[in-house]
Parts: sequence; structure tokens; C-alpha cells
Amino acid sequence: MSEKVLITGGTGLIGKVLTKLLLKKGYLVYILTRDKNKLASITNVSYSFWDIDKEIVDKEVLLSANYIVHLAGAGIADKPWSVKRKKEILDSRVKPIKLIYNILKENNHQLKAFISASGVGFYGAITTDKFF
Repeated sequence: MSEKVLITGGTGLIGKVLTKLLLKKGYLVYILTRDKNKLASITNVSYSFWDIDKEIVDKEVLLSANYIVHLAGAGIADKPWSVKRKKEILDSRVKPIKLIYNILKENNHQLKAFISASGVGFYGAITTDKFF
């Protein structure tokens, strides 16, 4: 039986690449997405809709995951930074983790590891004058 990886932010730049890599390695990949229009953007992946503000998430998918990779969050370069924007960025990363944690602590689950990555530190520093 293949192990199941649940990805938040799986339809984003890093999430898409990670998803393809995991599929090649034989993992079952499940993606939680807030955008119903992105529910089938990559084949051989199971998609579930979630709404963090309304605390809506597919508990069956969450509780059956062996690994969770949390990549979801507001883009740090999408808008100018202000006190309000900083709060939005922080909340966009913390609220989903709280939701996932609360469901996991109250239920039996299969989780072996939880990985969370966000921000420019995850992508690494640019050390040359060329991006690509």
C-alpha cells in the first residue's frame, strides 16, 4: 500500500513541483485547495476543497494522511506590506496549522510527519545576478 501525502498549497509553484516528484516516487498525493477551479489541475491527484475561515476540511483525507506538507499561505510579494498585510500573511500560515492540529489532536490519525515551509527563507538566497 502506498503512503499518502497531503499537501496544502499544492496548486502553487512549489506545491506543483513537489506533487509531481511525489507521484514519480509512488506516493498517493492529496491536495487541499481553497479554489474550486483548481480541483483538477494535476492528474493522478485527489483534490479536496477546504475553507480555513469556516473551518471546513475533509477530515477523512486529513486523518488518513501519513505525511502533511503545509505550503499554503498568502504571497509575501503580492501586495505592499503594512501592519494589516503582515497580519494577513501571518494568519494565512497559522490559521491552517491550528485547524489541522485541532482536528488531529481530537481524532485517531495516521500522521507520521508534518512539514511546514513558508517565506523567502525556504526558497534560498539569490547569490548571483541571474535568477535562472
